[in-house]
Amino acid sequence: MNTRPTILLADDHVLVAQGIQKLLEPEFELVKIVPDGRALLKAIEECPPDVAIVDISLPLLNGLDASRQILKHNPAIKVIVLTMHSEQSFVAEALRIGVSGYVLKQSVGSELVQALQEVLNGKTFVSPIVAD
Repeated sequence: MNTRPTILLADDHVLVAQGIQKLLEPEFELVKIVPDGRALLKAIEECPPDVAIVDISLPLLNGLDASRQILKHNPAIKVIVLTMHSEQSFVAEALRIGVSGYVLKQSVGSELVQALQEVLNGKTFVSPIVAD
């Protein structure tokens, strides 16, 4: 029986997704990697994870709109936005729709792991770079 938290990753950059997979493998079970917002919603329906890591700039359906739908239909799933967008407007919108974490892609890898640990413990995590 697997007791590691399950993660679903939505990122359309294969290299980024593979890097994240390597980073998370020791502590987390990456159940699926999807390349767009629609595939994300389908994957959530088929196999709801503990946490969805979602890029904002996804094709077909952007990450914020997909996250809004996930949280509306599956409030138990934690969503962490992983993005290059550090603008306050993006951060504010993400938190307003109820995401549990906001991590910048330029952050160090350990920050994503820390974000996962914190949201799984019911906390909210925002990259220090954008927190202020």
